[in-house]
Amino acid sequence: MLYVIQSIVLLIWLIYIIRKEKYSARAMITAYLFFVMVTDIPEITFNQLLEFYKFPTYLFVNNIKDNQMGIVFSDGIILPMTNMIICHYAIKTKKPWSVAFVFAAVYGLLEWIYLKLEYLIYYKWNIWISISIYFLVSRFIFIFASKLMQYKPPLPYFIRIGTSTYAVTAWFGAILGGSLAGLYQWRPYIFQHESADDRFSELSISLIFALLSAVIIPKTKQKYRPIFFTSFAVVAIIISYYSRGQGWLIYNNWNNVLTAIRWIIPFAVLVWLDRWESMSRGTAD
Repeated sequence: MLYVIQSIVLLIWLIYIIRKEKYSARAMITAYLFFVMVTDIPEITFNQLLEFYKFPTYLFVNNIKDNQMGIVFSDGIILPMTNMIICHYAIKTKKPWSVAFVFAAVYGLLEWIYLKLEYLIYYKWNIWISISIYFLVSRFIFIFASKLMQYKPPLPYFIRIGTSTYAVTAWFGAILGGSLAGLYQWRPYIFQHESADDRFSELSISLIFALLSAVIIPKTKQKYRPIFFTSFAVVAIIISYYSRGQGWLIYNNWNNVLTAIRWIIPFAVLVWLDRWESMSRGTAD
């Protein structure tokens, strides 16, 4: 429940900030998707691939599923919203070192509480590493806070569309596949543990398409961009079907039609996001 409580508190805090400062929906979506990618890649690496620590949420009996739920809370809700809040205070106070110190201290204390209550378990980690990361990340955020929250000016479009592609495609896999819902599972036997194998495979595909989007989409005329997003979806479906044939993708309560839908929907969302950006501001910056 501790993860749920913290998520609710952060959501209320962030909504208050957005309403008070009248930040645009476009900026908030961009910032959120940006921070999902920024937090997800290192978190998956440290938690599942290297097994430095685990996130027991005590919401599931199965420990693997429980840890995956903790990653969803951490990467998909808590850390992105925290980083958006840090951006806001970095802009308002113009005192990046003070903001970084305060957030590192607060989150260091929260992590200590999580440890004491056993909502966080260290294996090859310690709290001072976490506090150092909190401090450095909070300070680094100041560099591009106004570009994310206020679009003054926005981040270059290749960064925005690349991070959006990763976040949108990865979110579907985090919820539907692997150890959480378990509707399907990637198992190319790169890692010994099934959950690490699944997350590495799924996120590698998302990262590849993020890089392709970052390179191709900003250089493409607006009217042709849906063709490229559609092509990406088709390639992802083909990769999935081929992997299924090789035994690298396992269907539990899943089938080929659902696989196609799983990839069509996120790329359709990206077409919409891209058009939204183009209607409000140039996307070839």
